[in-house]
Amino acid sequence: MNSVANLKNGDIMAETKWTSSEVDPKREYLAFTEIGERTSMRSYFSILKRARKVAQQLKTAKGTIAFVAQLSFLSKKIGMVAVFEDEKSLMEFAHAGQHAQCMKQFKAVTKFQRAKWSISGSNVPPTFEDAMSRIQTKK
Repeated sequence: MNSVANLKNGDIMAETKWTSSEVDPKREYLAFTEIGERTSMRSYFSILKRARKVAQQLKTAKGTIAFVAQLSFLSKKIGMVAVFEDEKSLMEFAHAGQHAQCMKQFKAVTKFQRAKWSISGSNVPPTFEDAMSRIQTKK
């Protein structure tokens, strides 16, 4: 993660700033969110270490347009919202490298919910609030 920890509502939160490449406002992209909750406070630092590696993977992954991530200490929440050129780019990212290793390693200590949707370049970047509403709609 390329940020400093800050305090939000009494909780320490590590978060990235939106990292983005050039976006065509007339083009359709694929937005993806993965939001989870750690089952243990102890997993924070090991997940933070891996999250930094996943952020590096996102920066270099072919087809990644934009991403943002948050990792909260007290509330145990973790979240990522990313925009990809297409489904193929998302799948290549999700099933390779640090992200794939991270998902295997933390499967037992983090429960994830996911959603994906089509997004116009003029609406990039989506907000965490929009991502949460997409997940709530899926239920």
